[in-house]
Amino acid sequence: MDFKCSVSRCLEDVAWQCNCPEKFKFCLTHGKEMSNHSSLKKCLTESIKGKYLELLVKQCTNALNHVESDCIKLAQEMICEINDLILSEQKNKANTIVNWANTLSVLQREKNQYCFSVRKLLGIDNTNIKIVTDWERLEEELKTLRKNFEESCKKINGLEKELKNSNEANKKLSDELENTKKKNL
Repeated sequence: MDFKCSVSRCLEDVAWQCNCPEKFKFCLTHGKEMSNHSSLKKCLTESIKGKYLELLVKQCTNALNHVESDCIKLAQEMICEINDLILSEQKNKANTIVNWANTLSVLQREKNQYCFSVRKLLGIDNTNIKIVTDWERLEEELKTLRKNFEESCKKINGLEKELKNSNEANKKLSDELENTKKKNL
C-alpha cells in the first residue's frame, strides 16, 4: 500500500484518504486540496495515520528479523568454515578465525554503540522511533481513559439510583405530611 500524498511532487507521508473509487491520499500540508476534492466528488475522508504507523512498526520489526536471521546465517557459515578448515588440517587458519571471533566480544559491546550501528545500517532515525513510542503511549492513555470512563459511568448510575430512591422517599413523606394536615383540619 502506498502511503505518499496524491498531490504531484509531494513526498510527504499521508494522514487522510478519501472513500471515492480513486482512493486519493493527502498529507497534512495538502488539507485544502483534500477539502476541494471532497466537495467536488462528494466523498468523505478518513484518517489513515494509524494504518501508516502500523505499517512502519511492521517494517521495522521485519528489518530487525532480517538482521537477526542474517546474524544467525553468518554464525552458521563461520561454524561450517571452521569445521571445514579443521577437517582439511589447516589448523592455523582455523585458529586465526577463532581468535578473530573471540576478539569481537559481541555480547560485551556497549549497547548504545551496537544500537547506533544497527540504526545506521537500517536507516532508522529517532523520529520514527518517537512516532512508535508516542503511539504506544497514546494507546496506554486511551486504556486509562476508558477505564476511568467506565468507573464514572458506574458512579453516575449509582447516584441516579440513589437520587431516584431519595425522590421516592421525599414524595412519600410529602404525601404523609399532606395526609396529616388534612386530618388536623
